[in-house]
Amino acid sequence: MRNAATFLAFLAAACGAALADTLTVNNIPYTDVRVTDAVNCRVVFDIRGRSVEKDIADVNQMNLMGRTALNKAEALVKAGKASEAVDFYDTAYSQADSNWLKRLVRYRRLQALGAARMPGRAVADWLAVVDENSGSRPAVLLAPAGMGKRGSATNATAIGLLEGRLKTKNVALLARVKQMLRDLYTVEGDSAKIAMLDGGSAAGGGNGGKPVAPVAPITIASGAVAGQLKEAADQIMAGRYGAAADAIKARLDRYSTEDLATALLLRGRALHLLHTQKGGSDRAMLLEAGLCFMRIAACMEGMPEVPEALYRAGEVCRALGNPVAAQNAFRMLVNRYPDSPWAEKARAAAGG
Repeated sequence: MRNAATFLAFLAAACGAALADTLTVNNIPYTDVRVTDAVNCRVVFDIRGRSVEKDIADVNQMNLMGRTALNKAEALVKAGKASEAVDFYDTAYSQADSNWLKRLVRYRRLQALGAARMPGRAVADWLAVVDENSGSRPAVLLAPAGMGKRGSATNATAIGLLEGRLKTKNVALLARVKQMLRDLYTVEGDSAKIAMLDGGSAAGGGNGGKPVAPVAPITIASGAVAGQLKEAADQIMAGRYGAAADAIKARLDRYSTEDLATALLLRGRALHLLHTQKGGSDRAMLLEAGLCFMRIAACMEGMPEVPEALYRAGEVCRALGNPVAAQNAFRMLVNRYPDSPWAEKARAAAGG
């Protein structure tokens, strides 16, 4: 009798495992789980009687019991066949028998739409998700990547949808919208719109005839103040340079050495961009930006922000009318960090 009971228990456990859902999150597999919800761009699942939530953006792959179309789509994405995956996600969406499952499928389809270079559908889905979640940060971070071919209808659709959001008051959303528009305008070769997006116009507009240089994406490392720095980065991407610079200055004495390098780089970039946006007449503002960059270069050797700081310092020195100091900064960057992408920029700026 004991052997029979043990066997039945083993059989029940084995069957339960075989019929369970599986998730891989940040390359960590979760097996023998049951997905129960998808809310605010997070997937909710039970594991050993405990409810767990994970950002959908961190999910590498999922396999849900009995959801054949969804599982096929997930496998195709992993295999690099995004266009085929979209069709299966569409089928999974139409077959979904609950609102939470429809949300989950749409979250996952966003990745495939971007990889399949279908920005029109991708942006439409993304903005719907953003609206459903009241512009929450997890929803904004689901912004799709991938552009269509130049002159394509899908690019035109995406541009129209994104331009309709340029008046949003949501700083994080505006930063993402501008970043995506800048990428699309670049593909389309529309330099006039790029200049207008960055605060100028084709002829220079309201910044003294000097269009603001495109703002490169800013990576924020994890840490206790990562949220504050990410907020400042979003403000810069949204063109609110003064707000970003002031917010960082108010907290400078609270940052650790690691966070301080990022904070100084952000403040320097904000001041430099604000100086350009205002027509380039505020020499004190430009000097302060240069001091932020040079403090990183001189005092934070080995930090990942140093190559960019050296390049930006060279730019500032050149703008201040000191070409010798600019050449020294560029030369130092090339000598110390020859493999950095900023070294390539420095070589070009230095004339070879």
